[in-house]
Amino acid sequence: MRTARSLLVGVAIPIITLVGALPAGAEDLPYLASYASHVGFLPGSPSVAGDAMSGVINPAAWRMLPGGELEFVWSEPEENSSLPQSWSVALGGTHIGFGVTHWKWKRDNLMLAQGSGYAGSLVLEHSMTDYTLALTSGDGRSAAGIAYQWSSGETWERRRDKALSLGAIWRPTKQVSLGSAAAFTFDKGERRYVLDGGLRPFGSSILTVFGDVVYMNDEDIEDSRWSAGVATEFIPGITLFGRTRKDDSYSLGISVSLGTFGVSVHPDFDKDGDLLRTTYGLRTGYRKPMLGGNMMVRGKTYLSLDMKGSTRYRRYRWFDGDGHTLTELLRDLEEVRTDDRYAGVALNLSSMRISWALAWEVRQKLQDIRHAGKKVVTFFDLADMRTYYLASVADRVVIDPAGGVMLLGMGMARTYMKKMFDKIGLGVEELRFFKYKSAAEGFAREDMSEADREQRQALMDGFYEEIRRDVAASRGFSEAYFDDFVNDMILTQADSAKALGLVDDMTRWPDIGDVIKDLEGEGKGLVGRAGLEFFRTHEDMWSRPPRVAVIYALGPCAMDEGIAARRLGGVIRAVRENRDIKAVVFRADSPGGEIVASDIVADELKKTAEEKPVIVSQGWVAGSGGYWISMYGDKILATPFTITGSIGVIAMWAWNQGLGDKLGMGSAAVTVGDHADVLLGIRLPVLGFMIPDRNLTRFEHGRFRQEILTSYEHFLARVAEGRGMTRDEVHRIAEGRVWTGRDGLEVGLVDEIGGLEQAIALAKREAGIADDEEIELVELPRMGLLNPNMFKMPSPIRIEDESVDMDYVRAVLAGQGRPLAIVPPDLMMVP
Repeated sequence: MRTARSLLVGVAIPIITLVGALPAGAEDLPYLASYASHVGFLPGSPSVAGDAMSGVINPAAWRMLPGGELEFVWSEPEENSSLPQSWSVALGGTHIGFGVTHWKWKRDNLMLAQGSGYAGSLVLEHSMTDYTLALTSGDGRSAAGIAYQWSSGETWERRRDKALSLGAIWRPTKQVSLGSAAAFTFDKGERRYVLDGGLRPFGSSILTVFGDVVYMNDEDIEDSRWSAGVATEFIPGITLFGRTRKDDSYSLGISVSLGTFGVSVHPDFDKDGDLLRTTYGLRTGYRKPMLGGNMMVRGKTYLSLDMKGSTRYRRYRWFDGDGHTLTELLRDLEEVRTDDRYAGVALNLSSMRISWALAWEVRQKLQDIRHAGKKVVTFFDLADMRTYYLASVADRVVIDPAGGVMLLGMGMARTYMKKMFDKIGLGVEELRFFKYKSAAEGFAREDMSEADREQRQALMDGFYEEIRRDVAASRGFSEAYFDDFVNDMILTQADSAKALGLVDDMTRWPDIGDVIKDLEGEGKGLVGRAGLEFFRTHEDMWSRPPRVAVIYALGPCAMDEGIAARRLGGVIRAVRENRDIKAVVFRADSPGGEIVASDIVADELKKTAEEKPVIVSQGWVAGSGGYWISMYGDKILATPFTITGSIGVIAMWAWNQGLGDKLGMGSAAVTVGDHADVLLGIRLPVLGFMIPDRNLTRFEHGRFRQEILTSYEHFLARVAEGRGMTRDEVHRIAEGRVWTGRDGLEVGLVDEIGGLEQAIALAKREAGIADDEEIELVELPRMGLLNPNMFKMPSPIRIEDESVDMDYVRAVLAGQGRPLAIVPPDLMMVP
């Protein structure tokens, strides 16, 4: 962004300065293409017209296009006109543009003599072709461009010199567009300066007033040429425009948009009303609002989504596998809900990988589509609890004829390793001083503690009740019927699942169109994600819409891995200082970890909340350090399947209790200080961390205990400050206790039940942005080109690309008494 702005300033200011300091006394130039001829191709001035052809005059216009565009324009002069016959092709969008313009002139007044006394006239034709190649930079509010221009062909009266063209466009609001451009020949020293602008009183293309002025070389200001005009798109897809010029000539025109294709025509007249030429245009590219809107295709299409692969938060640009990001998926489904082209959506849930929290968010969105009067069809081959929960929301649930449904209920298991550690000679003690803080008991106990059993059972009960209620409501049977199926059936094949009312149809995914035809009473077209992108309409809006940042904190709380607190703190700080970003949505999906890493992020978020709205959206897990980083939002939203809370601190001590002898390893050390040997011992190969040779002394144990208690009090104080509670109120729901999202709402850890979409909507309202106003989402931290973990061994428990279980083992075993704000990763292993 700063690079683009620097380029813009570096280009725009010299242009404007030069225009303001023009010397007097220049003649018209033969070495630069005529501005009047070029701008005659356009329906408006270069910074206003909003098409690829504008970039030939002002290369910055190519950067302002919302997508790629190819435009072909040709002009047919009247026989009595001195104007050339011409055509032009322009291609541009994003960061590059290219244009070709061909001119052809005729001369019919050359007299020839033949013999003595015979004379006749000879019509001569000559032509020239101009080329423009540009690079551009900028954003939706401002842009700059630089272009190299050259020509082929030369006539008796016209020549071309190689030239450099510079341009800048600034759109500070939806109502104003300002542009400046300059062209300089390399050898002849000739120059052209253009200033233009437009005004939209209503902030849209309903009415646009525009004008431009051009100075050639050193001419006097009063000799400059100008034009002004007006355009209106009162009917979407039809634009009427007119322009008058300094010499009293004028033009009238119309353009018609058919989505990705458009046509235009505008004749030019002299001051007496005589026709000079007629210009025709064709365009193709990004989809514009079309004539008749979606009337001709209303309700004709279903969006077809294959959910194979992982549904996650972010994606690397290249080679990042199958699946969707959550924001992509929600955007696509919202388009189905609001766009009249779509009658519904069909989803293939086979081979889908998605967390419970994200499955709930997608299910809510599908429910919104149904409430809008559109249809939802879901398909699967084999469904577990999670897949069926998502599938059950549909109007039609479809199963492969050879498929099945396995609804086993909800459960989670935990592995206990104390006996194994005893056998290998590794002593382990959990430094646990809070009832529910069970993050280390898998290492230090032989079975589940009553407190851990209590909180885990509450999670399973809460999740099961949510599933049972939603499935029964969607499928139209009682909750008791759902219980009976879970408890009695275990696994059901496709035909039995249909007989029991769990599914509606049996067919294969390639035949899903037949199910839709039966549901709708007529056939519907199926459009995939590529087609949806193709049919996405780009409104002709000036300026950039308000920006909302979505900042992701994913994986363990660590300084350089997981949430990468060093980097993430800088990202939050940059967002806070960016005046273009009006609000922040902070998505936390983390099992916690290091206290310092958690506190760095929490502190930056607290400072940001003092300057702009901050809404926290908790994903699958926001426990311990994951809650620490969440607590300073203006509002905290969680899904019913979020695991939140776990306000507590724990540590563990592991020591060599015969392990070295069994491995044939020993250690020796030299020390200074009474406790210098407390961390010294054998270094385990492969794992890379050291196992001390002894347990803690009573005094050392007491010192570690004091540090853990101090960290806990600090945690309580931070939550109390962030949530507006007292220390004792926080303590009563803390001691490491985890909660479901709904239970977290009841105890005050969460403000609302909702997902990322609801958090974004709330952030808009808090920032004073209207609910129906478009925004630009800025997702941070930005992803690289390639996934650095693509060749690593996959881990059983992951948030995005972060290996949660391995980081957990390293944090707990290698932490050696260091206080940690962490939850055990097996909490996330819910089938």
